[in-house]
Amino acid sequence: MLPPRFAWLAIVCAPFVAAPVFAQTAAGPAPLPTGQATADAPVESADETAGAAAPESGDGFRFGTYGRVGIGWDGRGGTSQPFSVVAHGPRLEQPAYLELDLGYALHPTEDVGLRILTTIAVFEELFHFTGNPLESIAIRNLYVESTWKDWLALWAGSRMYRGDDVYLFDWWPLDNLNTVGGGLSVAFDAYRIAAQVGMNRLDDEWQTQWFESPDPIHGTRSSLTLDRPRTLVSLKAERLSLPEGPDDLGWKVALYGEGHFISSGTLIHPDRTEEELPDDQGWVAGAQGGLWDDDGDFLNLWVRTSGGLAAYGELSIPFGVDEDKRALDAREFALVAAGNLEVGEIFGLLGGGYARWFRDADRNVYDLDDAWEVALAVRPHFYITEQFHVAAEISWQMRASAGLAPESEQPETPQIWKFAVMPMWVPFGPGTLSRPQIRLVYQISVPNDAARHTLAEDDPRRDHSVEHMLGIQVEWWYNSSYR
Repeated sequence: MLPPRFAWLAIVCAPFVAAPVFAQTAAGPAPLPTGQATADAPVESADETAGAAAPESGDGFRFGTYGRVGIGWDGRGGTSQPFSVVAHGPRLEQPAYLELDLGYALHPTEDVGLRILTTIAVFEELFHFTGNPLESIAIRNLYVESTWKDWLALWAGSRMYRGDDVYLFDWWPLDNLNTVGGGLSVAFDAYRIAAQVGMNRLDDEWQTQWFESPDPIHGTRSSLTLDRPRTLVSLKAERLSLPEGPDDLGWKVALYGEGHFISSGTLIHPDRTEEELPDDQGWVAGAQGGLWDDDGDFLNLWVRTSGGLAAYGELSIPFGVDEDKRALDAREFALVAAGNLEVGEIFGLLGGGYARWFRDADRNVYDLDDAWEVALAVRPHFYITEQFHVAAEISWQMRASAGLAPESEQPETPQIWKFAVMPMWVPFGPGTLSRPQIRLVYQISVPNDAARHTLAEDDPRRDHSVEHMLGIQVEWWYNSSYR
């Protein structure tokens, strides 16, 4: 029980609250300037990962934020639009997004820690671009985590449950769950094991249906006739070695697994006919290895394989299912890499790439859904002065399928090259992941004919072999914590 002097804090701050007790390690970017952490880039505070309950700088209120806002002209009088032929395209074309972290932390006793976190997110279209004051707002985190004796952490609530990412593609290759549930982690010296179980559910007839039926008193009554939440379980084991000196490398190895389960249900169509939806399952297995040093250099490597529901993603509806309407035979395999190199306060090079194979669950081996895709991106940074930097980005993406393209009735391989240059103002100084960045962006996209054929027939970009984007963007993070 909290001491009386803290009781009012627990009541007032419960909706807002603080950072997670345990931030997973990032065998990745160097620590950002004081007062910064990243929402989309891994957090590299290695001492926070040495024990399950390693405290942050102190108790009290906490505010954090991640955000990006930008606009781009396409050279024809319109706005530039994202154009990719792979599942995870370069992040330069992403829409506006905002996260606000509000929280509180305290230690009721010497052995017990308590953190509570609320993350409010605002998605995509801004009022200035729609005239509609209603925005898409979501609660991404709403959970409480408590620790005991520096080795045990328990949490429950709604959580973005994530590991490390590939920044240039805004992709978490291994562990990236949106779950309402709970979990625990235990840490002994350099070893850590974390587990969670939870649910999520889409407002779609594949999982949820409310049906209006006559009611003699109220006229009509809504009944939840289809309720199929996805149950998610995960387990992660890590071995971490911290650098012992300025010239040493830190390293980590992680093994990871997931299980996905959904029950059967009955969908009622408008004509009152019924459709039986079967139960289904899925799984993920993967590993990660990472190296980093105190200068900001890092390299992360992942291998991931998944099947069934999990091959489509944990917030996706499966397509190309088998004759029993199940996704059991779907498969995914991916090899992923991300890294950074800092050369003093002169130059930095951020990179990422992946090769991914996906096959849906149907028996047709010649459909367009079954394909290999490859994406590579590098972003060199030149630190002209302490705050004025110039970066460039070169990316290439390709998708190869045995299926026949509808227009040519032949196998085609869509490919896109993108070239960008970005002069930017960076108040915190050198570092490829130093934020905020206020930047001017000019990008050229060069799709081949097969890539343009993937666009809708009435899309004007089908007629252009080169796409231009001239944009103004800002991206920031401050005390942001998502894990």
